[in-house]
Amino acid sequence: MISPYTKDIESGSLFPVLPTACPLHSTDDHDCRIRINHLRNRKTGPEFPLFVLVCKEHNIGFTLYPPGYYPHSRHTLAPVSPDGSLLVQQRDSHRFSGTLFDAPLEAAKGNIWHQESTENSLTPRLATQNRHLERIASLFGIGEDSEPGQREEVSQILMVPGQLLYDSTVLLKNGCGTGNRGTIISRIVDQIPVYVTIFERLVEVGAGAGHWPTPLLCSPRHLTLNKTPFHPVRTRGSPDKNGDECCHNFVQ
Repeated sequence: MISPYTKDIESGSLFPVLPTACPLHSTDDHDCRIRINHLRNRKTGPEFPLFVLVCKEHNIGFTLYPPGYYPHSRHTLAPVSPDGSLLVQQRDSHRFSGTLFDAPLEAAKGNIWHQESTENSLTPRLATQNRHLERIASLFGIGEDSEPGQREEVSQILMVPGQLLYDSTVLLKNGCGTGNRGTIISRIVDQIPVYVTIFERLVEVGAGAGHWPTPLLCSPRHLTLNKTPFHPVRTRGSPDKNGDECCHNFVQ
Protein backbone atom coordinates (compact mmCIF):
# COMPACT_ATOMS: atom_id res chain seq x y z
CA MET A 1 0.00 0.00 0.00
CA ILE A 2 1.39 3.39 -0.95
CA SER A 3 0.79 6.60 0.93
CA PRO A 4 2.58 9.97 0.87
CA TYR A 5 4.91 10.58 3.82
CA THR A 6 5.32 14.18 4.99
CA LYS A 7 7.39 15.72 7.80
CA ASP A 8 5.63 16.42 11.07
CA ILE A 9 6.38 20.01 12.10
CA GLU A 10 6.69 19.30 15.83
CA SER A 11 8.74 16.09 15.82
CA GLY A 12 10.48 16.44 12.47
CA SER A 13 9.67 12.79 11.72
CA LEU A 14 8.11 11.59 8.50
CA PHE A 15 4.50 10.56 8.96
CA PRO A 16 2.18 9.01 6.35
CA VAL A 17 -1.30 9.98 5.32
CA LEU A 18 -3.35 7.36 7.15
CA PRO A 19 -6.22 5.76 5.25
CA THR A 20 -9.61 5.51 6.94
CA ALA A 21 -10.38 2.20 5.22
CA CYS A 22 -8.38 -1.00 4.69
CA PRO A 23 -7.90 -2.95 1.43
CA LEU A 24 -10.98 -5.06 2.24
CA HIS A 25 -13.35 -2.15 2.83
CA SER A 26 -15.23 -2.81 -0.41
CA THR A 27 -15.94 -6.48 0.38
CA ASP A 28 -18.73 -5.73 2.84
CA ASP A 29 -20.65 -2.88 4.45
CA HIS A 30 -18.69 -2.95 7.72
CA ASP A 31 -16.82 0.16 8.81
CA CYS A 32 -13.07 -0.31 9.11
CA ARG A 33 -11.29 0.16 12.43
CA ILE A 34 -7.76 1.23 11.49
CA ARG A 35 -4.99 1.32 14.07
CA ILE A 36 -1.21 1.81 13.96
CA ASN A 37 0.31 -1.53 15.00
CA HIS A 38 4.03 -0.73 14.93
CA LEU A 39 6.81 1.02 13.06
CA ARG A 40 8.99 -1.11 10.84
CA ASN A 41 12.66 -0.21 10.61
CA ARG A 42 14.43 -0.95 7.34
CA LYS A 43 18.11 -1.65 6.70
CA THR A 44 17.61 -0.74 3.04
CA GLY A 45 15.11 1.30 1.08
CA PRO A 46 13.43 4.27 2.77
CA GLU A 47 15.72 5.80 5.37
CA PHE A 48 12.93 6.06 7.93
CA PRO A 49 10.56 3.60 9.65
CA LEU A 50 7.50 2.43 7.75
CA PHE A 51 4.08 2.32 9.38
CA VAL A 52 2.32 -1.01 9.74
CA LEU A 53 -1.44 -0.63 10.17
CA VAL A 54 -4.11 -3.12 11.14
CA CYS A 55 -7.84 -3.19 10.60
CA LYS A 56 -9.54 -4.72 13.64
CA GLU A 57 -12.78 -5.17 11.73
CA HIS A 58 -11.34 -7.19 8.83
CA ASN A 59 -8.43 -8.73 10.77
CA ILE A 60 -5.67 -7.77 8.33
CA GLY A 61 -2.44 -5.85 8.50
CA PHE A 62 -0.68 -3.84 5.80
CA THR A 63 2.45 -1.74 5.38
CA LEU A 64 2.41 1.81 4.06
CA TYR A 65 5.24 2.53 1.63
CA PRO A 66 6.13 6.05 0.45
CA PRO A 67 5.77 6.84 -3.27
CA GLY A 68 8.75 5.59 -5.24
CA TYR A 69 9.11 2.32 -3.35
CA TYR A 70 7.54 -1.09 -3.77
CA PRO A 71 7.56 -4.26 -1.60
CA HIS A 72 11.06 -5.47 -0.65
CA SER A 73 12.65 -2.62 -2.63
CA ARG A 74 16.06 -1.18 -1.90
CA HIS A 75 15.89 1.43 -4.65
CA THR A 76 13.25 3.87 -5.79
CA LEU A 77 11.37 3.04 -8.96
CA ALA A 78 10.87 6.63 -10.04
CA PRO A 79 12.41 10.05 -9.26
CA VAL A 80 9.87 11.09 -6.64
CA SER A 81 10.16 12.23 -3.04
CA PRO A 82 8.36 10.57 -0.08
CA ASP A 83 5.50 13.05 -0.43
CA GLY A 84 5.00 12.00 -4.05
CA SER A 85 6.36 15.10 -5.76
CA LEU A 86 8.77 14.81 -8.68
CA LEU A 87 12.46 15.29 -7.97
CA VAL A 88 14.19 17.67 -10.36
CA GLN A 89 17.59 16.34 -11.37
CA GLN A 90 20.59 18.46 -12.27
CA ARG A 91 21.12 19.02 -15.96
CA ASP A 92 24.26 16.87 -16.03
CA SER A 93 22.44 13.81 -14.68
CA HIS A 94 19.76 11.58 -16.17
CA ARG A 95 16.21 12.21 -14.98
CA PHE A 96 16.08 8.60 -13.69
CA SER A 97 19.43 8.88 -11.92
CA GLY A 98 19.38 7.46 -8.41
CA THR A 99 16.67 4.89 -9.13
CA LEU A 100 16.57 1.20 -10.05
CA PHE A 101 17.41 2.30 -13.60
CA ASP A 102 20.97 3.25 -12.64
CA ALA A 103 22.00 -0.29 -13.64
CA PRO A 104 21.23 0.05 -17.39
CA LEU A 105 22.14 3.74 -17.53
CA GLU A 106 25.62 3.06 -16.17
CA ALA A 107 26.09 -0.11 -18.21
CA ALA A 108 25.24 1.82 -21.38
CA LYS A 109 28.05 4.26 -20.55
CA GLY A 110 30.50 1.40 -20.05
CA ASN A 111 30.39 1.57 -16.26
CA ILE A 112 30.33 -2.13 -15.42
CA TRP A 113 30.12 -2.75 -11.70
CA HIS A 114 32.86 -4.64 -9.86
CA GLN A 115 33.02 -8.41 -9.97
CA GLU A 116 33.55 -8.62 -6.22
CA SER A 117 32.95 -6.20 -3.38
CA THR A 118 35.65 -5.47 -0.84
CA GLU A 119 35.14 -6.27 2.83
CA ASN A 120 32.60 -3.95 4.49
CA SER A 121 32.11 -2.19 1.15
CA LEU A 122 28.74 -1.08 -0.18
CA THR A 123 30.09 -0.87 -3.73
CA PRO A 124 27.49 -2.55 -5.99
CA ARG A 125 28.60 -5.71 -7.75
CA LEU A 126 28.26 -6.96 -11.31
CA ALA A 127 25.89 -9.71 -10.18
CA THR A 128 23.59 -7.02 -8.77
CA GLN A 129 23.79 -4.98 -11.97
CA ASN A 130 22.88 -8.00 -14.09
CA ARG A 131 20.04 -8.89 -11.73
CA HIS A 132 18.66 -5.35 -12.05
CA LEU A 133 18.90 -5.57 -15.83
CA GLU A 134 16.90 -8.80 -15.82
CA ARG A 135 14.29 -7.30 -13.52
CA ILE A 136 13.89 -4.20 -15.66
CA ALA A 137 13.66 -6.25 -18.86
CA SER A 138 10.85 -8.22 -17.24
CA LEU A 139 9.24 -4.96 -16.08
CA PHE A 140 9.21 -3.64 -19.65
CA GLY A 141 7.86 -6.91 -21.08
CA ILE A 142 11.02 -7.62 -23.06
CA GLY A 143 12.42 -10.35 -20.83
CA GLU A 144 12.88 -13.97 -21.79
CA ASP A 145 9.79 -15.10 -19.88
CA SER A 146 7.58 -12.07 -20.61
CA GLU A 147 4.11 -12.81 -21.93
CA PRO A 148 3.23 -11.59 -25.45
CA GLY A 149 0.52 -9.12 -24.42
CA GLN A 150 2.64 -7.39 -21.80
CA ARG A 151 4.50 -5.19 -24.30
CA GLU A 152 1.24 -3.61 -25.44
CA GLU A 153 0.30 -2.80 -21.85
CA VAL A 154 3.74 -1.33 -21.18
CA SER A 155 3.55 0.75 -24.35
CA GLN A 156 0.19 2.22 -23.38
CA ILE A 157 0.94 2.85 -19.72
CA LEU A 158 4.47 4.25 -20.12
CA MET A 159 3.76 5.99 -23.44
CA VAL A 160 6.73 4.41 -25.22
CA PRO A 161 6.73 3.12 -28.83
CA GLY A 162 5.57 -0.49 -29.13
CA GLN A 163 8.00 -1.07 -32.00
CA LEU A 164 10.90 -0.10 -29.73
CA LEU A 165 9.79 -2.71 -27.20
CA TYR A 166 9.49 -5.37 -29.90
CA ASP A 167 12.92 -4.57 -31.36
CA SER A 168 14.45 -4.62 -27.89
CA THR A 169 12.96 -8.07 -27.25
CA VAL A 170 14.57 -9.42 -30.41
CA LEU A 171 17.95 -7.91 -29.59
CA LEU A 172 17.97 -9.33 -26.08
CA LYS A 173 17.02 -12.79 -27.33
CA ASN A 174 20.10 -12.80 -29.54
CA GLY A 175 22.24 -12.72 -26.42
CA CYS A 176 24.60 -9.92 -25.40
CA GLY A 177 26.80 -8.75 -22.59
CA THR A 178 26.08 -6.38 -19.73
CA GLY A 179 27.04 -3.25 -21.66
CA ASN A 180 24.88 -4.03 -24.68
CA ARG A 181 21.93 -5.04 -22.53
CA GLY A 182 22.28 -1.76 -20.69
CA THR A 183 22.26 0.13 -23.98
CA ILE A 184 19.13 -1.68 -25.20
CA ILE A 185 17.21 -1.04 -21.98
CA SER A 186 18.45 2.56 -21.68
CA ARG A 187 16.91 3.38 -25.04
CA ILE A 188 13.53 2.53 -23.55
CA VAL A 189 14.22 4.47 -20.34
CA ASP A 190 15.13 7.51 -22.44
CA GLN A 191 11.72 7.37 -24.14
CA ILE A 192 9.66 7.37 -20.93
CA PRO A 193 8.06 10.80 -20.38
CA VAL A 194 8.41 11.90 -16.77
CA TYR A 195 4.86 12.87 -15.86
CA VAL A 196 3.72 13.59 -12.31
CA THR A 197 2.14 10.13 -12.50
CA ILE A 198 5.37 8.36 -13.48
CA PHE A 199 5.54 6.30 -10.29
CA GLU A 200 1.91 5.18 -10.58
CA ARG A 201 2.61 4.14 -14.17
CA LEU A 202 5.76 2.19 -13.32
CA VAL A 203 4.34 0.45 -10.26
CA GLU A 204 1.31 -0.66 -12.31
CA VAL A 205 3.60 -2.01 -15.01
CA GLY A 206 5.50 -3.94 -12.35
CA ALA A 207 2.28 -5.47 -11.08
CA GLY A 208 1.43 -6.52 -14.63
CA ALA A 209 4.82 -8.22 -14.86
CA GLY A 210 4.08 -10.15 -11.68
CA HIS A 211 6.71 -8.48 -9.49
CA TRP A 212 4.21 -7.38 -6.82
CA PRO A 213 0.43 -7.30 -6.23
CA THR A 214 -1.86 -4.67 -7.69
CA PRO A 215 -0.84 -1.38 -6.04
CA LEU A 216 -3.29 0.53 -3.87
CA LEU A 217 -2.69 4.22 -3.32
CA CYS A 218 -3.95 6.37 -0.45
CA SER A 219 -5.29 9.69 -1.68
CA PRO A 220 -4.77 12.58 0.79
CA ARG A 221 -8.09 13.97 -0.41
CA HIS A 222 -10.26 10.86 0.04
CA LEU A 223 -8.18 8.87 2.59
CA THR A 224 -9.07 5.60 0.92
CA LEU A 225 -6.94 2.95 -0.81
CA ASN A 226 -7.66 2.83 -4.53
CA LYS A 227 -6.13 1.31 -7.66
CA THR A 228 -4.15 3.56 -9.96
CA PRO A 229 -5.89 5.20 -12.96
CA PHE A 230 -3.77 2.96 -15.21
CA HIS A 231 -5.03 -0.34 -13.82
CA PRO A 232 -7.83 -0.70 -16.45
CA VAL A 233 -5.19 -0.85 -19.20
CA ARG A 234 -3.98 -4.17 -17.88
CA THR A 235 -5.75 -7.24 -19.20
CA ARG A 236 -4.32 -9.80 -16.80
CA GLY A 237 -4.78 -10.15 -13.07
CA SER A 238 -1.86 -9.72 -10.70
CA PRO A 239 -0.47 -12.75 -8.93
CA ASP A 240 -0.74 -13.15 -5.18
CA LYS A 241 2.96 -13.85 -4.64
CA ASN A 242 4.75 -11.39 -2.40
CA GLY A 243 1.35 -10.16 -1.29
CA ASP A 244 2.16 -10.71 2.38
CA GLU A 245 4.47 -7.69 2.22
CA CYS A 246 1.58 -5.35 1.46
CA CYS A 247 -1.45 -7.02 2.94
CA HIS A 248 -1.55 -10.03 5.20
CA ASN A 249 -3.73 -11.73 7.76
CA PHE A 250 -2.95 -10.15 11.10
CA VAL A 251 -2.40 -12.42 14.08
CA GLN A 252 -2.81 -10.58 17.37
